[in-house]
Amino acid sequence: MTASIHSAFLIWEDEDTESERWWLSRAREAGAAGRRDFFIAEDDITNVLVCVLLPQGARRYHVLSIVSLDEHITIGEAMTAAKAAVVEWLNAPHEPVMRQIVQRWRLRRSFTMVWRNLPLAFGGFGIGAALGLVVAFFAVTSNLIGWPMLAVGIVFGAAAGPALKFLVDRRSASATISGPWGRFTMVTVAALIGAAIFAGGVFTLFWN
Repeated sequence: MTASIHSAFLIWEDEDTESERWWLSRAREAGAAGRRDFFIAEDDITNVLVCVLLPQGARRYHVLSIVSLDEHITIGEAMTAAKAAVVEWLNAPHEPVMRQIVQRWRLRRSFTMVWRNLPLAFGGFGIGAALGLVVAFFAVTSNLIGWPMLAVGIVFGAAAGPALKFLVDRRSASATISGPWGRFTMVTVAALIGAAIFAGGVFTLFWN
C-alpha cells in the first residue's frame, strides 16, 4: 500500500533525448517537511543510471540507487527499473543492501576515473620533466646556476601541462573524464611535479 501511495505522488517528467539537461527524468514530492526533487541521470563512466535526491534547501545531491544499463535490453526498461528503485528507496530509505550497492558504485567510479586519467597525468609529468631537464642542463653548461633558474625550469615544465591538455582536447574531448578544468589542473600539477623533481635533481647533483 505504501508503494502505491508513493507511486501516485511521484509523477515523472522525462526529458527529450536532445535536451541539454543533465538528467533524463525528474519528479517532485511535496510534504510537511518540504519538497524533495528526484532525478535520474546517466553516468557514462560506469554505464549506469543514477537515482539522486535533492531535498529542499540542500546543496548536495544524495545518491539513492544505481541501475546498470548492461542488465537491461533498452534504455526504457532501465528507466522503468530506476523509477521503481526510487519508490523502493522511499519505502525503505535505510536499507543496508541498497547503501552497499551505492558504495560499491562510488568505488568503481573512482577507480575508473583514476585509471582513465593516468596516461594524461604521466604525459604531463614526462613533458614537464623533459623541459625541466633542458633548462637545468642549459643552466649548468652556461653557469647560470641559482634559484631563479630553477624557478624558470619549473615554470617551463608547468607550461607543458596546459599545452598537453589542449592537444588532448583537440583530438578527443572524451579522452579523459575529469572535465576541462579537471584536465587543466591535473596535467599542470603533473608537469609541475615532473619539472621540479628533474630540474631540482640536476641542480642538486651539480651543487654537491
